[in-house]
Parts: sequence; structure tokens; C-alpha cells
Amino acid sequence: MQMENEHFKIHVSKGKGPDLFIVVETRPGATGEPAVTAVYEALAETLRREGATLLHERIFGQRGAAKAILRSRARVLEAFGLDSLSPTTFIEGAPPNGEILAGVLVQAARTDDLAAPPRAIMEDDVRVGCTWQTDAFTFALLQSMAGLVEMPGADNGPATQTTRLLTRADRLLYERGLSFRDVVRTWFYLDDILGWYDAFNRARTAEYTAFGIMPEPGSPLLLPASTGIGGRNIPGAAGVADILVARPTRGARVKQLTNPAQKDAFAYGSAFSRGAVIENGESAVIHVSGTAAIDERGKSLFPEDAASQLAGTFDKLEALLSGQGATLRDIVSANIFIKDASFAPIYRKIAKERGIPDFPGVLVVADVCRAELLVEIDAVATGNR
Repeated sequence: MQMENEHFKIHVSKGKGPDLFIVVETRPGATGEPAVTAVYEALAETLRREGATLLHERIFGQRGAAKAILRSRARVLEAFGLDSLSPTTFIEGAPPNGEILAGVLVQAARTDDLAAPPRAIMEDDVRVGCTWQTDAFTFALLQSMAGLVEMPGADNGPATQTTRLLTRADRLLYERGLSFRDVVRTWFYLDDILGWYDAFNRARTAEYTAFGIMPEPGSPLLLPASTGIGGRNIPGAAGVADILVARPTRGARVKQLTNPAQKDAFAYGSAFSRGAVIENGESAVIHVSGTAAIDERGKSLFPEDAASQLAGTFDKLEALLSGQGATLRDIVSANIFIKDASFAPIYRKIAKERGIPDFPGVLVVADVCRAELLVEIDAVATGNR
């Protein structure tokens, strides 16, 4: 389902189970508080109409406008009598149209279709995430995790913050009977990603090795799907992360994916799988990692050519999805990261040529993990098994 007005376009996709995916992308000219209020009124009305609980929310906009955007959000949700069980993640994904808000990505669940009501995850009396249950899975989400320590003399080097972030997340999961072996998807948003991405990868690999999830010969692939992208955050940490857990209970499974059209990222030092599938009987939710125009040898394709990189990125997405019986049209939520706002018309042209002019994604300006890469897309798709 799709709705639009002068401020935004909203895509609403329902999964076979309780899942509800909502994508709101703002339109050029969507200015200031009226636009933000309109966006959240549409979101709130959708949640109320569907009887859904908000579980995961990411806002992409101008960092300087974050407080005003969050105030408008809180005011609208309160007016609609709605509550979010976990904090929102606010990332400076600069809108390519120059406005304050690029868009919002939401995962929600129809509450009556859950096996148990969602519950907040608390840390020192602060909400840091939520848990929920279906007939087949126990889910948990940790949101806006950071490793910044605000005390004199603390080591707040980016790699140290990464180690703290992951250790903190592992502790929170352990306290709830879960572990990093249950993590299916991560999203890392790193300030100045090009300045320290190698150090980030080393810190993540060290922690994942300690967690026992780094690939070994003959063992199943346990690495979560992931996005690692440039983006500043509100507290000013070196990076923040959202972390999704899915533990199967009965008749279900999680499967990590490789992409036949790309070299496995962990083979060149980035500890993640190309995707992950949450399977329940005949239905599936496919989490597609941040994907760029990288070939079977791990080499960047089409340096400095945005149009070719966009086309190549869609090719890589299609290759991964086709192995799961899905296509680009099965994508229900996506982020399109472009290095320069001038690439936005190119993206829209190529999406139209690929038969997806109404692609449900939020387009933002952000640095990708390699200087020569101009584009990255991550996504969630639904499909039948």
C-alpha cells in the first residue's frame, strides 16, 4: 500500500505473520516542523489502524534538527496515544533535497498476532530496546548502542568505543538468555567512516572471535547480515549500532547467506554475511546487507561512475535475492546511500528502468566504506519458501 501528499510518500507492507514494514520518504519542499508533523501523523495513523506496536525505528535527517524532529515525533505519538518500546535511532543521513528530514524506516508488529506482548529492554532505568515473540521466534532488538564513556580520562578512541559497544550488547543479550550467536542483523553507523573503517573491522573481528561466531572451515556461517555506513549520531559517539536477534523456537530457522556475484566480505576483513533469512514455514524475511558494486574478487567496480555503480548494485541485490526465490519487487524496506546529492536523479532514473519506480526506500547522502564507492543499498525483502 502506498500513500503520498505534498510532504511525503509512505509505503506500508504487511508480512504473512505479524510483521509490518513502513517506509516514509520526504518529498522535495517538505520543509520544517509541518512536514515532520505530517510524517508522524501518517505513521501514527498507520500504526493505530493496523493495531501495531512500533518495534524498530530509524530516522535519517539533519543532525542539527534532531531535537526539533524528536520533539515533533513525541508530541504526535502522545496525541495518538502511542508508545515506542525502544528508543529511536537518529542518524545524520542528509536529505538529498536539502530539507531537514530524509525519511523514516519502521518495523512494527500487529500486536494481536504476537505470541506475547512486546516488552522494553531496560538498562539502568533507560529503554535501550525491546523483545517480542511470535509462534516461531523470540526476537530482541538493541537500538542506538554506543561505546562512548563520558568521564575524564576515559579512552574514547573509535576502536575502543567499538569494543565497548559490542561488549555492552553481548551483556544485555546474555542477561536475557540470548547471545551473539542469535544475532541475525546489525546496522553500524560510523562517524568519519573513511578515517577508521579498518580499525572498526579489526575491533569487530576481535569481539566476534571472542563470541565464537567467526567462520571456521567446515562450520556453519554464523555472522550476521550487516550495514556499515557513514553517519553522525546525537551523542557524538564514534559509532552507534542497532542489533536484531532472532532465536527460532519451533519449525523455523535462520540462515546466513553468501552472494554468488560477490566475494564474501569476511574473506577480506569485514565480518558480516551478505544476507540472512528468517524462515518460518512457507514465509521468509530476507535481510540484505549493505551492498555496493563489489565483484567476486572483492574489487570495487566502476570507480567514480555513479550510474554504473547504481546499476551494478541492483545487479548484486538481484543475484542475492534470486537465490531465495525473490526479486527487487519483493523488497519492502530499503536505504539508498549516495555520496553526493547530485546522484539522486540518477538513482531515480535507474530504479524506473529496473521496473521499480516506487522502490520503498529512504534516500540519503552518506559516505560509503571505500573512498571510490559512491553508492550502497541495504534492504529487507519478504518472500515465500
